[in-house]
Amino acid sequence: MRVRDSGKEIEFLGGRKGAFRFECTGCGRCCCEYTIVLTTYDIVRLRRATGRTTAELIAGGTVNISRMSFKKAFGFGPVADMLDIVGVSRNDVVPVATLGHGKEMSGGRACEFLSKPEGSKRLCAIYKDRPGMCRLHPLGCMTIGGRRKWFYRRPLCETSGGQDWTVEQWIEESRMRPFLAANARYLR
Repeated sequence: MRVRDSGKEIEFLGGRKGAFRFECTGCGRCCCEYTIVLTTYDIVRLRRATGRTTAELIAGGTVNISRMSFKKAFGFGPVADMLDIVGVSRNDVVPVATLGHGKEMSGGRACEFLSKPEGSKRLCAIYKDRPGMCRLHPLGCMTIGGRRKWFYRRPLCETSGGQDWTVEQWIEESRMRPFLAANARYLR
């Protein structure tokens, strides 16, 4: 099933055998334009990657704590609408931790960990410890009734072609298992 909202398109993939096609071009657009929602596990890994305390990450703007609606936090109406099914309104306001974006010389905004351009590539300086949402891109997931629902979000870079993946292969390739396990423990 494909859904559009504000010009963005997602495709619900079903379970871990759901398939999609993707290849990262290294353009860095996703690191400039997406709001990255952080989990507690992500913040612990950011501490390790930077050598800073949580208080220092917050004070320096690397981690922002704010109150926002689920729709704003996840940036995509149909995903937020799915929360209505379980009795959580897309407009409910909750405290959310997000990855800060610093100002670039061009006046745009980018993740502070995005490297300066090298040709057409911009890479992540903390790739090994990047947050789960970054790791999972272009996939997303949500948990409803104790079951994960997977979806593919069309990348900003407009990649054509690429490799065929299943959700399971992408989880393995992106080393996402510890993040999923930590989030499951936290939700319990």
